[in-house]
Amino acid sequence: MVTVWTGRIGEGGDTEVNTTMGSASTPIGKVLAPTRALVLGHKAFRGDTRFKDYSPIDDDAYREGYLQLIRSRFRANQTLFRTLLERDEITVTCYCGKDKHYCHRFIIARHILPKCAEYFGIDYHYAGER
Repeated sequence: MVTVWTGRIGEGGDTEVNTTMGSASTPIGKVLAPTRALVLGHKAFRGDTRFKDYSPIDDDAYREGYLQLIRSRFRANQTLFRTLLERDEITVTCYCGKDKHYCHRFIIARHILPKCAEYFGIDYHYAGER
């Protein structure tokens, strides 16, 4: 069984999988990182004027766009997903605050990884936010 946590960068210790667009360094972290257009479009939607040149993406469109992105990446990276889920414990991290439930780390832990675990026949437990 894999136990999955979510948290901010630095909260996962040796279980941490950084999934941030700009700083993910592992192959699976890069696969799980959202695109620049998704992140900066969502920041534009949330009112960050630094990103006014990006098309605003609301919470629902961000979630759907991110899920579509990961579905397409899953097909090409199934081994990375399986290897991740064969660990005992994972902490999916990014820079978003604790109250940002639209954030991709929650989408990963609550929607993507449970379905992947089911696909591979791996028991899955989401333990919450660190």
